[in-house]
Amino acid sequence: MNKNNETALATTPRPATPGQLNEIYSLLPKGVPTELSFEAANAIIGNKGAFIQKVASLFPDPATLTDQVKQWECFYREVFGIIADFSQVKLPPRKEGVRASHRRRQGYDAQRHLRDLRQAL
Repeated sequence: MNKNNETALATTPRPATPGQLNEIYSLLPKGVPTELSFEAANAIIGNKGAFIQKVASLFPDPATLTDQVKQWECFYREVFGIIADFSQVKLPPRKEGVRASHRRRQGYDAQRHLRDLRQAL
């Protein structure tokens, strides 16, 4: 992993591109059933806030992505397709002046880490 990628993981995830957002927007109408009853449609229209909240719940909460553990869960999901739950992982407090690259084992790099992960799967 190069220095820029390491920094990105330690701070915030990259924002979605306009193209990605457009693709997601185009998916939303496909999720609405075409055989919706009049009553069901009225219930949704009459309670737009609940509908919007339900749609929003499908996406990760940007506020939680500031948490380092949530960032790694997001990374594993997006890069490897693995749904990881690191909620029980306790990270030691960050020491000033110590970077992740200093804690890495000698000779252990991102390519080796990827190889180990692939073998584990």
